[in-house]
Amino acid sequence: MLAGPSALAAQWQVALRHGTATSHGDAQADLDPAHPELQANRPRTWTLALAREYSGWRLSADLHRTTADLAEISASSSVTTNSVLAAWGVGLEAARRIAGRIGVPSLLLGGGVTVDRWTFDVAENAPRTRIAVRGALEAELPISRTWSAVIRGELLNGSSVFTPEELPEGFSTRRATRLGIALGIARLW
Repeated sequence: MLAGPSALAAQWQVALRHGTATSHGDAQADLDPAHPELQANRPRTWTLALAREYSGWRLSADLHRTTADLAEISASSSVTTNSVLAAWGVGLEAARRIAGRIGVPSLLLGGGVTVDRWTFDVAENAPRTRIAVRGALEAELPISRTWSAVIRGELLNGSSVFTPEELPEGFSTRRATRLGIALGIARLW
């Protein structure tokens, strides 16, 4: 007899996702009338996540790799240096299934924390570790009994990737906010 994963039994899941985000914050020149920002622009992230789900709750840990452009952005212009920022990171998350169940289209709402080790491919900037909190809304769309497509929206808020000493005169650090979307595939077992 063939049967799909039980909605009551604890399930393991592994997921691979790729996404991009829009960034705000990191550093800003408040005294300049154009208020230019320095930011880790257009971050692109690959994530490998391992999760355990039981009774509608999912606990997950992930390993992720992010690359980003360094950009100075104002209302009228943008100057970008491509792919000079990179980070390896880990994340922990708790999520609640708010619609559907395992094996049918469903929606999860989660929150957690990430720790990233950023490096810069410019000058002699030292690597630095940054912590961020994140919220996520994730849709799972089953393709088969054990495979699902994943669409995930994420909001992260954390420390600037810059230190005050490395910023140009007139700039100060700000909280970094990233709003992103990721697509992926997940497998239950």
